[in-house]
Amino acid sequence: MLVILGSSQNMKRTAEGMYMSQPAASRMLQEIEDMFDCRLFDRLPHGMQPTALGMVLVKFATRSLHHLEACMET
Repeated sequence: MLVILGSSQNMKRTAEGMYMSQPAASRMLQEIEDMFDCRLFDRLPHGMQPTALGMVLVKFATRSLHHLEACMET
């Protein structure tokens, strides 16, 4: 979710990309933010923007997915 939301910066497109409803995706993001006890994305009138910690976690998630994909190829 963090990878898709980080690139699209739009909850509706993120939900569609994950084949889930927008409210379900919003709840998922809220649960992730609750785990880290901070806001990871600022909600703007037209989209979302990652906070400083959000950007770090998006990069971490992206690298993690790439590493997993590389492991699957071997």
